[in-house]
Amino acid sequence: MRGVTSLRAATRRRIWLAAAALSLAWAVGGAAIGAGHGWGGDHLLEFLSCLAFLLSGLFAIHRRSGNPIGVLLVVYGFVFYLGFWASLFPPVLEALSAVAVGAANALLVHIAVIYPTGRAVARFGRVLTFAVYTWNITLYAALEVTLDRSPWQCDASHYCRATLSLWLWPSADIERTVWTLLNASTPIIVALIALALRQRWRLSSVAERAGLRPSWIALVVLGGATSVKAVGGLIHLSDMWARTLADLQVLAQLAAPIVIVYGLVHSQLAELARRNAELAETVQAQLLEVRASRARIVAAGDTERRRVERDLHDGAQQRLLSVIVALRAAERKALAGSPGTAAMIAQAGDELRAAIEELRAIARGIHPSILTDAGLGPAVRALADRSPIPVGDLQVPAGRLPPTIEVTAYFVVAEALANAAKHAQAATVAIRVERNAGLLHVVVSDDGVGGAAFARGSGLRGLADRVAAVSGGLDVVSAPGAGTVIRATIPLAEAVRA
Repeated sequence: MRGVTSLRAATRRRIWLAAAALSLAWAVGGAAIGAGHGWGGDHLLEFLSCLAFLLSGLFAIHRRSGNPIGVLLVVYGFVFYLGFWASLFPPVLEALSAVAVGAANALLVHIAVIYPTGRAVARFGRVLTFAVYTWNITLYAALEVTLDRSPWQCDASHYCRATLSLWLWPSADIERTVWTLLNASTPIIVALIALALRQRWRLSSVAERAGLRPSWIALVVLGGATSVKAVGGLIHLSDMWARTLADLQVLAQLAAPIVIVYGLVHSQLAELARRNAELAETVQAQLLEVRASRARIVAAGDTERRRVERDLHDGAQQRLLSVIVALRAAERKALAGSPGTAAMIAQAGDELRAAIEELRAIARGIHPSILTDAGLGPAVRALADRSPIPVGDLQVPAGRLPPTIEVTAYFVVAEALANAAKHAQAATVAIRVERNAGLLHVVVSDDGVGGAAFARGSGLRGLADRVAAVSGGLDVVSAPGAGTVIRATIPLAEAVRA
């Protein structure tokens, strides 16, 4: 088993290294293509930003495989240079890839809304994500269809990418309108993201809010830079300022994935710490319960010994003393030749038989011989026969069970019947003992007054401790006026291992 685990770990490491190498190759290739065509701004910043998204996404997938944020980061990093790589594609695919590149900002909105758990906590976030995807795809598709290529300097020394407007409806007016809509909507989308984060903040606990801080930082850095660039586009800044704002946005894109992944790792560590604290509390509570259970078992043992001692003193011992006195009196009469000796000996025999019956009853309370000799089924039937309340429904398993299971189940039935006789004022009792899927189910129910509870006596608490000692559980349902159901579930596998 350890060898299989090591092999899987080695395989995961190889996959991780291969994915990292492919990411590096994708970023290097995209930067080289962009530099060769003279596209983009600061090539080093763009390369580092693309690589940051790819590697951060891979790391997030590695650390939190069930969280889609890592996948979204990788997809954004892939799309980052897709437009440059698309120059190697057929013209139609190159033009379509531009729509994907432009609409990729919706991925960042998606990440912001589901951070850090991987899912939106409210409907507003889900609607916002869908709306931004739809808005971006629609506008960038319209832009690609209507893009005016007349100002482009396209010749043998300067490569111009393919656009859908080559085959469709180029229009400078529509293109300007679409750019205005894109730039005007960007600050609005950033504000809506802030509202979604605020809503998530209000619905989160104090501990969860600490994990949301990186999302606020990323929103301020990347959302702020993107909004400033969009406003600059609306007021038509000079080319120098436009390039500066574009480089500022790329720099913000470089920081955003690092902040996001840091937050994911931090929230994961915080979650692990919380779970460890809960586990420690659970273990401590179980330890306290075990100690209390041991104390109750010791106390129950002492109480049982005192009961046996009292029963022997008040019952069998007194009868045996009476037998001794009667036999001595009979001896004196026999020596004196007095009549009535036979009657006195017969009386002593009756007392002796009564003492034997009392001793047998005490012995049954300690460990019934029928349970050892015949098994759980006959022993439960014997309890039902002796029950002062009629048993209307009796179901017991055939065959033998492990001794510890038989003893535990027997005393569950015995204690339940004793409680019903003392407190339930019931007309009938039902007993069901069944084996099912590796478990023994013991159910004793009555139609009495109900109201039984663990806190009202030591009998049920001791019974629960006895069942817990064989890794089972005891449940009592006893609403006032609705009867009582005592249900024990005992795993048979635990007894086999024991």
